[in-house]
Amino acid sequence: MGNKNTPKVSIIVPVYNVEKYIEKCVRSLFDQTYKNIEYIFVNDCTQDNSISIINSLIEEYQKNNVIILDHQINKGLPSARNTGLSQATGEYIYHCDSDDWVDKSIIEILITEAITKDADICFCDFYNVINGNVSLFKQEFHTNFHGYIKSFFTGKSQAAVWNKIIKKSLYIEHLIQFPDGKPMLEDMSTIIPLYYFAKNIVYVPKPLYYYVRFRANSITAEDNQNSNVLREDRIDNVKAIEEFLKKNGIHGVDRELNILKLMAKKSLLLTANSISALKNWKNIFPEANSTMQESDFPLIYKSISNEIIHERWLLPLLWMQLKKLKNKFTQN
Repeated sequence: MGNKNTPKVSIIVPVYNVEKYIEKCVRSLFDQTYKNIEYIFVNDCTQDNSISIINSLIEEYQKNNVIILDHQINKGLPSARNTGLSQATGEYIYHCDSDDWVDKSIIEILITEAITKDADICFCDFYNVINGNVSLFKQEFHTNFHGYIKSFFTGKSQAAVWNKIIKKSLYIEHLIQFPDGKPMLEDMSTIIPLYYFAKNIVYVPKPLYYYVRFRANSITAEDNQNSNVLREDRIDNVKAIEEFLKKNGIHGVDRELNILKLMAKKSLLLTANSISALKNWKNIFPEANSTMQESDFPLIYKSISNEIIHERWLLPLLWMQLKKLKNKFTQN
């Protein structure tokens, strides 16, 4: 486990079809300046050479602190993280996505700050990486739980686990797990209870993580974002978040929660091709519809949604027809 100044950190990395990215990810983890690390890779039935690449890097670095866990069937990202958690022996947990990479000092910086300030959670800034372009995403620091969840719900801070080091005891004592089989907003539905039960949360204003967005075939790819299954997962996880807030008597975040609800059902509006689909959008989280006008959504969505709410169908029908023409033109 290590002494109180160098506690063991378990790094958990789910692996599924990332052979183009996994080497850069693993090298950044194996090159960490902090040494008391346990590496846990969860093979979620990857169909490519990802595990072979990991094994060759284990041999190259002569690592003996690495565990590879194998799923018998593909279970998805949340379940893979839960599998890693169940086997982790570190005092602190760090999750890394297998298509991203990290600064070589991320663990040392976060764990040192966590120990120094006796923090249950320590988080940092990160870089968005989109088509090779890198941009800084600064996080917001708050002194209370309400401030953090408002920031998460409105997208001003990232409700992800990969820019945070977290005491394992938080997961264990409060029976917190990722939502099995629901890989959209799964981080947020897990982070909310972790932040709620954390006694002390510390912020490091340094970008130490590189988040690769919108890679082909990833869960953040546009086609996947708009899929029916992931849309339902997103909505279910928002419902779980709302239930957690109600159960624990957390009030005063209705506006921000409504913005999250609008985001959760956004793809219903974007992909709608019939009046019934538009009505479906209206009837899911109807309490959030009035928040659209004060949100950051583009004006066209505000205009269309206002017509849908009042069941005036001329403009929405015209909008859907224009989308069809645009798609047809693009395909040709």
